[in-house]
Amino acid sequence: MPAAVSYVRHALRSLLRHSAQPVSVLTASHPSPIVSSPQKFHGATLSSFTSISLHPHPLVAFAIRMPSRAADSMRMHKTSNNTPHIVVNILAASQAHTAVQFSRADLYPDPFSAVPYHLTDEGIPVLSGCIGAVSCALLAIWPSNIDYKGVEMDVGRTLEGTSELFIARVIRIESRAPSDSRQSNPEDMEEGVPLPLIYHRQQYSTLQHRGKSGCDVARVIRGPSHRGC
Repeated sequence: MPAAVSYVRHALRSLLRHSAQPVSVLTASHPSPIVSSPQKFHGATLSSFTSISLHPHPLVAFAIRMPSRAADSMRMHKTSNNTPHIVVNILAASQAHTAVQFSRADLYPDPFSAVPYHLTDEGIPVLSGCIGAVSCALLAIWPSNIDYKGVEMDVGRTLEGTSELFIARVIRIESRAPSDSRQSNPEDMEEGVPLPLIYHRQQYSTLQHRGKSGCDVARVIRGPSHRGC
């Protein structure tokens, strides 16, 4: 890899450490050719998640680090404009451990066994306690083997640890379970709404309104800080 590319990579990573990022978990059902087989779920903490458009249709984009069983599961679904087959769960301040569970398959091979959830009409898990969740239909995938416009790349090294970009249409905003607010730590709530979980300087944090000053201040979340996604 050219030295200039390596420098830009490390400089960008260093810069983004100072930028707070929301933390989200993607959930999906794994289609089975055998009707009698029990339903299997996949989930992954996202490398990034953002809204990219509201008109003419609400669109979101997210990235998943490869290799990923959740990404493999999504590829098995046919793209559709109207039928949701994935859910993006936007995590609350109390869910730092949930983010780790869905980012470390080596340590947590079955995170759904330890995280409460309910199912959408399509049978996709919505994680309890999150700020909110959106049911989406996958529209497009940009794989990691994109054209780098003449830049020499070691394909064998780039496939491991790179991310794929997914574009999806938001079909429905999922309602939070009535019990979610009662189960949350009051310190992680503001006006009855959970505070967001954010990733900043390689650790989980949240924002808290200061009151009369009108300023938001960061509060570090104690516990696991390895994002791993």
